[in-house]
Amino acid sequence: MSPSSSSLSPEKPAFPAINFSFAPAWWYHHYGMEFSKSYWQDPIARTERNCDQRRLLFERFGDVGLGEHDPKPQPVAGEAYGHRSAPNPDCLS
Repeated sequence: MSPSSSSLSPEKPAFPAINFSFAPAWWYHHYGMEFSKSYWQDPIARTERNCDQRRLLFERFGDVGLGEHDPKPQPVAGEAYGHRSAPNPDCLS
């Protein structure tokens, strides 16, 4: 029995998205990337590295859907990365 065209469409993928990451040891072994203290404390360096990683994954594994040809910055900040923020008082109700 084949799926009907209404059950599969670009708007409704057949499988859920799967997210995973490569270990720092893998990045070091293949590309010489280190994840030192400066990486974790510098949000600009971390954002640039993330773009490099997504581009490299595309070059290496793009044929199976990994990475991005022209990745755009996706900054990540949070307490886990040494950045602290205070909640907006207007949002606390």
